[in-house]
Amino acid sequence: MRRPGQQIRPFIRSAGVASHSCSLPLQRVMTDFGADHAFGQVPKKLREHYGIDMPVSTIRKTTQHHSVQMHTQKPALTLPLAKPGCQQQIGQIDGTMIPIVTLGKAEGDKRKQKALHWEEARLALVHEQGRITPKFDACFRGGC
Repeated sequence: MRRPGQQIRPFIRSAGVASHSCSLPLQRVMTDFGADHAFGQVPKKLREHYGIDMPVSTIRKTTQHHSVQMHTQKPALTLPLAKPGCQQQIGQIDGTMIPIVTLGKAEGDKRKQKALHWEEARLALVHEQGRITPKFDACFRGGC
């Protein structure tokens, strides 16, 4: 659709995109994949899941743009420390299911009184930001 001095494109207006840009849903997909995987792997995943070909440079720029936007929106946390320590810790928790065998309390052959059940064990690793000396802890039976 054309008018004197301008061009009207209804689809571009309804989709919310401009020439040489990506829609917000596509930016979300690229940012999700870009945050989880190396930028070089993202075009393959986009092609596999959505049938879209996108250059690595566009994925990198979009992901970095959204990371900057998230960083500027993050509220500054300036709480005083209750006791001497560190300002920020980085941690990871991983769990696994462990088989537990319990024996019955009745008299007789204990081999026939065995019961197997599964319980989760969690291992936590934490270290102060900028340091490499970790602290470990493990918990069992929901005591974390």
